[in-house]
Amino acid sequence: MEKLNIVVVTNNRYFSQGIMSILTQDEQERCTVWTPVQVGVNINKHKGADAGRCWIVDVDNYFNNTLLFLDLLTALVDLKTTLNRRLRVLLCYNKYICLPSRDCYASFSVVNTARGIKSVEHKVRSLSGHDRKDVEVTKSRNKTALTRQEYLVLNALSQGLNVSQVAERYHITPKRVSHHKCNGLAKMKKKRLYGVYGE
Repeated sequence: MEKLNIVVVTNNRYFSQGIMSILTQDEQERCTVWTPVQVGVNINKHKGADAGRCWIVDVDNYFNNTLLFLDLLTALVDLKTTLNRRLRVLLCYNKYICLPSRDCYASFSVVNTARGIKSVEHKVRSLSGHDRKDVEVTKSRNKTALTRQEYLVLNALSQGLNVSQVAERYHITPKRVSHHKCNGLAKMKKKRLYGVYGE
């Protein structure tokens, strides 16, 4: 099977760390992380073909810059055409995603990162062409990407809800809320919630 070079496009280090943690050792060695600004320069520099055959794009980077997002989509569609559709692109979004036309959905795979690490890992595995049986799966304790429950708990707590309110909202015990909070902060290497969601 052809080994794919992987490009992760994000300026969020938690996102890149999370993606790296679900890749195999071999995939990590062939993975490059670019910021949105670096993408245009690097595509031209590499003339597309050597840039990477598998792209994982954090769409939330482009939430306030539609023009940059459309430029990226255009560049990736052109690159896909150049490579005879051998380019694989995964667009990762948190809340919403909007593509210019319905035709674009045929060119890209999409995944909602808020659904948790399992759904993202499954998409990345299928995108890289690996069957889960053939891949050395990373142990869960080594993964730094948040699970869906950890994400929901941290997000709710960062909005000012207390532990009891979060427990009631998601129908779990307060002890479980604290567990998800501690695990999530540990994965992000933070000791407290301040600054996690841009407060």
